Amino acid sequence: MCVQMYERINCIYAVVPSLFSSRGDAVNERQFITTLAEVADANVKVFTFVSLLQVLRERRYIKKQIDELGQRGVAVVLLPMFPYLTTFYSLIIFLLVSFYLWMKIKLGAKVLIYIRTSNLALGFLEIPEVAKRSIVKIPAILEDENLHISIIERKLLEVFDRKVATKAGFIAFPSPLMYVNFLKRRRVFKPLSQVILLPAGINSRKLVQIEIVRKNSDMNDYKICFLGLLEWWQGVDILVKAVAILKNKFPELRDKIKLEIIGDGPQRALIERLCQALGVNCEITGYLPHEEALKRLSGCGILVLPRRRSSTTEAVIPLKVIEAWALGIPVVVTRHQVFEYYGLKNMEDLMYCEPTPESVADTIGKVLLSEEIRKKLSRKGPIIAQKFDYYNFAKSLLEINKNL
Repeated sequence: MCVQMYERINCIYAVVPSLFSSRGDAVNERQFITTLAEVADANVKVFTFVSLLQVLRERRYIKKQIDELGQRGVAVVLLPMFPYLTTFYSLIIFLLVSFYLWMKIKLGAKVLIYIRTSNLALGFLEIPEVAKRSIVKIPAILEDENLHISIIERKLLEVFDRKVATKAGFIAFPSPLMYVNFLKRRRVFKPLSQVILLPAGINSRKLVQIEIVRKNSDMNDYKICFLGLLEWWQGVDILVKAVAILKNKFPELRDKIKLEIIGDGPQRALIERLCQALGVNCEITGYLPHEEALKRLSGCGILVLPRRRSSTTEAVIPLKVIEAWALGIPVVVTRHQVFEYYGLKNMEDLMYCEPTPESVADTIGKVLLSEEIRKKLSRKGPIIAQKFDYYNFAKSLLEINKNL
């Protein structure tokens, strides 16, 4: 069926900043690209960047991932990552790749190119025949996630995004809200590129095995979990303070609740000191492979994400929320605009909180003290998650190839 629908595609090329880390963006891209290869029934060549330190520390893991991806029709080309230079040297490399693809197109090949982030797309935008076959994803307003970015870097990011909006054939956003924010922040009246929706998603087949493990394991309803990178905007410090309040406010929960932080990041030392100062029983797992992190998540009673508000958090549904939905785990999250845009209701689809310790503590308490709320959230979660299956996104993306 896939061959009949997409037989015109001869090759798919992808460029992503990271493919092998445990961060959400890398997990997203691995799942999406492998699904794209399967649905298109075509080989995919993906360019990705690794640092020397990553190669030295994780060479066995990287080799294993490359072999597994190769079995699924995805060939990986590793490029060295140099701070501040990657954008500019990759421009030269991808100009050469672009010229090669232009020759293939002239010989009748049907080519599709997928690129995450505008700074890596520049080399594909100079040849019109290649540019119009390029899909560039804008996952965020990148400078909003980095407090220490320089004025020059801010200006460059704006220039790169504006160029993509006028030259790429397609520009993808994780939500309509991010698209609107992009137009405002980049002062683009209307992009010449066609706009498509490409949010974070799940591979439902992969999650089936994790779901079976969850059903057959001793799940702890009172284990409060955070999953992700320990950065300031994630609000993990808010969560730790909330757990401390929770223990004092609800004596019946004091000896039951436990906090588990699945992940690592720049704020780990700060979080460890805060837990010790407040007497919060907390385990920080450090970085884990994606499947291992999901198994850890499957044993939790509730996922809590009191993220601070930014242009990105307001407009993007995190992958971990979708995975928790798929596993039937109740979710507590800041009331971001994107959830309301999708019409997700408080106490039915998820639980809303404000990014303050008091609000987070009260909301967690409502979930832990009400079996009815937990069951309702657990039932609704898998239904919502099906709307974010990467198979559906891949099929929609490949449909555009028919018009090229």
